[in-house]
Amino acid sequence: MPVEFFCEVGSNHNGSFSRACSLIQEAKMLGFTGVKFQYFKAEKLWNREKFPKEYEAAEANELPYAWLDSLSDQATDMGMLFGVSVFDTVGLEEVWRYCDYLKIASFEAGHLDLVREAYKKGLRLQISLGQTNRKEIQEVISNFPPQENQIDLLHCVSKYPCPLEELNLGIIQSTRMINGYSDHSTFIAAVYTAVAFGAKVIELHLDLEDRKGIESAHSWSNGNLIMHMRQVVSEMELSIGSGNWDAVAAEQDRTYKANRVTGRRGDE
Repeated sequence: MPVEFFCEVGSNHNGSFSRACSLIQEAKMLGFTGVKFQYFKAEKLWNREKFPKEYEAAEANELPYAWLDSLSDQATDMGMLFGVSVFDTVGLEEVWRYCDYLKIASFEAGHLDLVREAYKKGLRLQISLGQTNRKEIQEVISNFPPQENQIDLLHCVSKYPCPLEELNLGIIQSTRMINGYSDHSTFIAAVYTAVAFGAKVIELHLDLEDRKGIESAHSWSNGNLIMHMRQVVSEMELSIGSGNWDAVAAEQDRTYKANRVTGRRGDE
């Protein structure tokens, strides 16, 4: 299966419906498989007394429910999957019918009731694993009911932006159940490394080229760079091959291989 690129709009719409539509159009132009928004209510995310600044910032960036139908239709008309990150079961029930896939953010990955209910909707489910250890991942997976919708487990580091030296991408290679990477670094080398280690799903936070999005610090905005990166990833996939020693067509003709005894080519 080719590597799929998914666009995370996050809060880069800045509360503007026209900007949200422009971000969907940008995602389509750049070849993303899917485009995703976040649906949350500040009162369910933050204790206002303990985190007043975080509460106010979240409240200012809530995605209006009234936008969902139009945003979903726009993405569908452009041939992309439409997704939403959900943060509580009430929000899940409000949005899932508009979605082709659902996302559980890192901070909610341990909210097992939410994960279970999201999975039961029968849609593709993506889960980011920032701040999660192997035992917690296994606990999440063990709570899935027996059904067959696709699950993508995405390695990420919950730091915004994340320095290259703190990405710990080797986890993708050492943990087979992880099949993707959600980037908060905007380093092209991070994406290449994730793919080389086996990631088949890449999620990038996207902003417009004006870089006025609220989350621009950890978002990609250079369309030419993204297109170039996707082309290189396609070439990487070709070069990685199957890993099967007998599958290298270029070496099937061994006429010129040295004889094991004489060392000469052509000796039987």
